[in-house]
Amino acid sequence: MAEQVPGQVVSFEAENIFAERYVCVELGTSANQVDLPDATNEKIIGVIQDVTDAANEAVPVMISGITKVVAGGVITKGDYLTAVTSTGRVQKCPDVSASWTGTSASTEHIIGIALEGATAAGEVIKMLIRPMVLAH
Repeated sequence: MAEQVPGQVVSFEAENIFAERYVCVELGTSANQVDLPDATNEKIIGVIQDVTDAANEAVPVMISGITKVVAGGVITKGDYLTAVTSTGRVQKCPDVSASWTGTSASTEHIIGIALEGATAAGEVIKMLIRPMVLAH
């Protein structure tokens, strides 16, 4: 069962309604706002810890530590995780090609490392928040 070990939790303003907790967010349009990722490979800043009933409400965002996250699909313990566009759920980062020559063909903005596996979308698992950029 997913348990949390909070590091730093910061209060932000929700740019839109958040109907699901434990999903990834990016910086919003205005100062001190967060929103769900609206494009592939966004720079995620943390994981919201609660739902909101309306836009502009305060929402706690965990930016370090071990947090619960909602899986967007099958995940194996130890996978690097990225955010799913529009839902903020987490997914396995694409694998690095075995023929990689050292030249960056693409980069992935990782939000963390799966500490538990998920067998289906919607499962809540533990993730170590560890933002990084993976070039492959």
